[in-house]
Amino acid sequence: MLNNGPGNVMLALPVEEGKRSKASQAAKGKVGDWDPEGILKYDPERWLVREKGGGVVFNINAGPTHGFGAGPRACFGRKWANLELKIILLLIIWNFELEPTPEALSSFTAEEGMTRWPKQCYVRLKALP
Repeated sequence: MLNNGPGNVMLALPVEEGKRSKASQAAKGKVGDWDPEGILKYDPERWLVREKGGGVVFNINAGPTHGFGAGPRACFGRKWANLELKIILLLIIWNFELEPTPEALSSFTAEEGMTRWPKQCYVRLKALP
């Protein structure tokens, strides 16, 4: 997971509302967007929001965030979460045979403009005896 995608260090990609899922449409506005002028600037105060009474509070949803973060102050549970992912992958490998997918589902192409989002991401599993 890279921390340099659209919406974090560059403007978010425009997506027509009609193409979004109902859940995505319902979540719109729950997380703010960064000001494009200062998107690359280090500004920890961008998470501080002024309340109606004049006080200042921290708002985790002021802009996009990363699940694990990066650098020396990254998520404390990241190693544990990665260990769980490795265990799940290992259990799949121990219990299933990975078979080739049909030609129509085998592709390395990515969504237009999104090099990290594959158009097709399929696996074909066969349970081992």
